[in-house]
Amino acid sequence: MARPSSSTNARCESCDAPKNLDVIGQPIKGVYTGAWSNICRRCRHTAQKRMWTSFSAWEDLLRANLTYLDGHIDVSPNYDVPISPETTRLLPGLKRLHEYGLLSTNSQPGDQGLAFKAETGCIQWKQRPYYDFLVPTVHESVDVAKVNRLVDALMKHEDIVTTAWSDSDEYPKSKEGDVNEAREVAPTFHATAQNEAGEGTDKTYYFRSNASPRVHWVSSYRKANSSKELRDTEWTNQTRSGPTNVDEIPRGSSTCGNGPEWERFPGVMNARPLAVQVAAREWTTKLDLQEVVERTCQRVGLGKMFKSVLKRELMVDVPDTTSVSQLDE
Repeated sequence: MARPSSSTNARCESCDAPKNLDVIGQPIKGVYTGAWSNICRRCRHTAQKRMWTSFSAWEDLLRANLTYLDGHIDVSPNYDVPISPETTRLLPGLKRLHEYGLLSTNSQPGDQGLAFKAETGCIQWKQRPYYDFLVPTVHESVDVAKVNRLVDALMKHEDIVTTAWSDSDEYPKSKEGDVNEAREVAPTFHATAQNEAGEGTDKTYYFRSNASPRVHWVSSYRKANSSKELRDTEWTNQTRSGPTNVDEIPRGSSTCGNGPEWERFPGVMNARPLAVQVAAREWTTKLDLQEVVERTCQRVGLGKMFKSVLKRELMVDVPDTTSVSQLDE
């Protein structure tokens, strides 16, 4: 791991912008002292994308993602901000699941609350826990049949909704204005579910979901002038889960982000991972999705294949400051 810069210069060594600004020019709270502290967050974000593009092995991507979860670097290819405070309590489970080869891409805990402020009145909120991850299907340490059994088992879990698709394949697109509500859709690229580096069962790379094809909300709120009015106020849906039908799958991009030129990461393409998202069916704070997924991995025989390699330190060299900012132009 590269040592943080000891420079007290308040300007980025790459683009000469103030180092205390985020990627959209807003002041950053606190002082960043982690790796790459000699450059601004915008340049760190670009440098992360470039670093991920240089990796061809899945285990390198897992270790790179852990540097973000651990806070050594405050951005990832998919996020230009540090992890949120609410994610902190999920970190033990998220990090442990990397040992199974599961690369975390998004998550939130279940939460419910009620607050009153004189200037805004009463506000009540609720959120369902959800967890999104990538799991490789092409790797010498991974049995693709067990990956398929993992997805099947999650689909059958009565407390969660699950959607899965191939992160590096393409799917047929419906005509504009239409929505393909099919719960199983074959990819148009690699549609035989065969790969030169391994074989999958017939539907390994299908889009599959047991969620509503239209929407699955994961956060809602309502507000009123008083607690009495609040009880009669309708909930406002605020945040939905990821794709619930095949038309909503992002085209040409990965759920873990893309490179500086919007290219897919070689390490992702080589592993041909499934993108899996799980969310609680009910509004609950008691369901630990990381525990649910880990127990399911164990039940289908998908073990900690990457535990030993994740103990190796990821070399995060300080980027060449003469070229980082040029990548973002």
